[in-house]
Amino acid sequence: MPPDAATAWEGTGILQAHAAFNLANGALPGTHQTEQRRHRRYLIELDTEFELLSQGRVELIGYARTLNISSGGILLSANDSLPAGGSIRLAVNWPFLLGGVCLLRLIVRGRIVRSDGKRVAVQSMQHEFRTAGVRAYAAIERV
Repeated sequence: MPPDAATAWEGTGILQAHAAFNLANGALPGTHQTEQRRHRRYLIELDTEFELLSQGRVELIGYARTLNISSGGILLSANDSLPAGGSIRLAVNWPFLLGGVCLLRLIVRGRIVRSDGKRVAVQSMQHEFRTAGVRAYAAIERV
């Protein structure tokens, strides 16, 4: 089973860099309200394709950007307004390569739990990593 999408960030240095950026830009530790959510959120922007599903059929295809990710769901900024309660499939372009050469995509099936204009909250029902092709330079390096 692949590693959890959100906890895959831990140990990469990205979270530490994000915290340092917040501190450098005036955010003080301990000044925010206590987090009441069940899953820790990771503020990360990644390109995402989505398919809005209706009775198992694709109703709309579009593009979005993640605003934050947790093991329980994803908050998106979408180009389209999407209906709360709808089923959705996301394909998130993952920023790490498998074995240093193979692109990855995080595939999430879920339900839209909140839609406020173009901000869309998706509750994750199922997720998995899939390969998305090999980087061209990897083939060149082997020659």
